[in-house]
Amino acid sequence: MRKVNIIFFSVFVCVLAPITSAKADDPAGGYLAGTEIVCPGVDLSEATRVKCNTIAYEHADKELNALYSDLMLSADSNQRALLRKMQRAWIDLKAAQCEFIGHYYRTVTFEKWKTECEAVMTIRRVQELRALGTGIKRQS
Repeated sequence: MRKVNIIFFSVFVCVLAPITSAKADDPAGGYLAGTEIVCPGVDLSEATRVKCNTIAYEHADKELNALYSDLMLSADSNQRALLRKMQRAWIDLKAAQCEFIGHYYRTVTFEKWKTECEAVMTIRRVQELRALGTGIKRQS
């Protein structure tokens, strides 16, 4: 019996505990966790969170557009077509996912969650394109 209890406890700690650690009030199930949104000079209170998210999103979006343009210049015609297709799909994914997350909080915090999602997904997309771009740059 003791062996069964040890096995159950091990399964719970290794498998189920991480699943239950997501915040109960997080409509993204923890998806937005792990990407830091930095806003120098902005007090990070609940009242200024949307402003901070918007600043972070705008900064990441400018970086994303510059990186995408640079990759398009370095890519061959097949790569450009695929990059364009990937980016359009990502834009649709970001819009739908952030609307879904924002819709979960249709009341006071809708904009907070939606803007946080947009910022986080754009920051992550910059990281993805940087990683992808190393292969394109190496080939050119």
